[in-house]
Amino acid sequence: MKTRIVLLGPPAAGKGTQAGLIRERYGIESASPGAMLREQKLAGTKLGLKADAYTRAGRLAPDALVVQVIREWLAARNGAPFLFDGFPRSLGQTAGFEELLAERGAPLDIAICLEAGPDVIRERVLRRRVCAACGNTVAGFEDSRCPRCGGALERRGDDNLESLETRMTEYREKSEPVLAHYRDKKLLATVAGDRPVEAVFKDIAALLS
Repeated sequence: MKTRIVLLGPPAAGKGTQAGLIRERYGIESASPGAMLREQKLAGTKLGLKADAYTRAGRLAPDALVVQVIREWLAARNGAPFLFDGFPRSLGQTAGFEELLAERGAPLDIAICLEAGPDVIRERVLRRRVCAACGNTVAGFEDSRCPRCGGALERRGDDNLESLETRMTEYREKSEPVLAHYRDKKLLATVAGDRPVEAVFKDIAALLS
């Protein structure tokens, strides 16, 4: 069973949804640097407000800032299994992450990339909402309350077409080299993310077993 996992892919490829299903099925705690930074923003910390300025511009947070958040998260869990959703997003983050794992003697088991076409990505970005209370991402807004905690749902600051264009450019320039890196290390597996949630999860479960 693979228990040290990163889940990669373009914006709105379904990473958050699949991370939640993996957590429920296998008990592997998942974390998204984006969600962690949004929590910092809600708490009004300097780190959170600084990261939010990048997010609203549709830009990735600086590598050093993101790796700092990951370091603190790993240290607090002392070697427990992990799933990072949407991390690492650049070669700089990848290098920092690998240093952290080497320090702990716990190398990555697998990097899974969810793939989705541009039309699917645009539709999902315009429809999804995030819970203001717990940070849960909801694919759609038929209900105004979060299904996890009942909190109010709101649109993310970067969920608009202008920011999406910037994010996709940064994904191609910064994140696609990460996929090539993990491919070279024989750690990368790809899964079509523009299918029903259950079908995507079935393929992921097979990769983890």
